[in-house]
Amino acid sequence: MEQFKSIRLGLFVIIGTLFLVTALYFIGNNQNMFGSKFSVHAVFRNVSGLQKGNNIRFSGINIGTVKSIRMTSDTSVVVSFIIREEMNQFIHQNAIASLGTDGLLGNRIINIIPGNGKARLIRDGDTLQVYHGIDEDEM
Repeated sequence: MEQFKSIRLGLFVIIGTLFLVTALYFIGNNQNMFGSKFSVHAVFRNVSGLQKGNNIRFSGINIGTVKSIRMTSDTSVVVSFIIREEMNQFIHQNAIASLGTDGLLGNRIINIIPGNGKARLIRDGDTLQVYHGIDEDEM
């Protein structure tokens, strides 16, 4: 009887540990914590509601996440984001970053609008141009 309880407890601990490791892997994979990636920056005047961990989209596809947001002056906010390495072949230096919303009332996201194919591809550490549209708060 005592040996049966020990075996049950051991199986419970092993299954729980496997579940935890699997969950952490999927969460980390979703937030681009694992795999090759590179960093890109954009300088906005206002990021109204954008947070670390929010999605980066290119042509409607999630390709990365916001890594950091920092004020550099009273009119400049530098947003650094990480992008999956395999997306490097599609994003040119003349691509434009703009703020958007995920759905009607969803999280803020950064949309990267493709540039033309004649510009060089972006590299780690590059800064994208920014489109400053009219924000909902300004209307």
